[in-house]
Amino acid sequence: ALGAFRLSARSTVPDLLKLLKDPSAHVRIQAALAAWRIDDRAEEALPVINLAIKDLDLPDRWAALDAIGTIAFEAQPPIRGLTEILVNGLKDRDDLVRAVSARWMWRRTKMGKPILPLLRDVAGSRDAEARRIAVEALAELEAEDGPVPLLVTALDDASAPVRVAAQE
Repeated sequence: ALGAFRLSARSTVPDLLKLLKDPSAHVRIQAALAAWRIDDRAEEALPVINLAIKDLDLPDRWAALDAIGTIAFEAQPPIRGLTEILVNGLKDRDDLVRAVSARWMWRRTKMGKPILPLLRDVAGSRDAEARRIAVEALAELEAEDGPVPLLVTALDDASAPVRVAAQE
């Protein structure tokens, strides 16, 4: 069934590739990710996503890092250079970019100890969405990595989505 879906979805790839020039960065990022998922079009998708990541004034940079994380996690064989992009995202000034990067680094490496301090930092952010993503990532870590106290603290967060993420 998945093969039949991919075959019919491939007919949409030319239209998706046209969307790589859309004025909206979010549309370009999602079109690039869709083109990669449907037809492994990394050669067209990655430059568009990387351009969005480098635009420091773009509010959707976190979505570009999320797309890179998805591709880095799913690509077989792995695509060179994607881990470096995620590592750079861990040092970003934007809390949401750091949260998304940390979540994908955890998923890619399963190394909770080095990721925990990064998530702890973002869990204290002013940005509720960054806190929510950090809490969701904390919940994925192994208990021995130490996320439980941070999850308990998040149960009292001012933001309902953060509290729900901590409960789940």
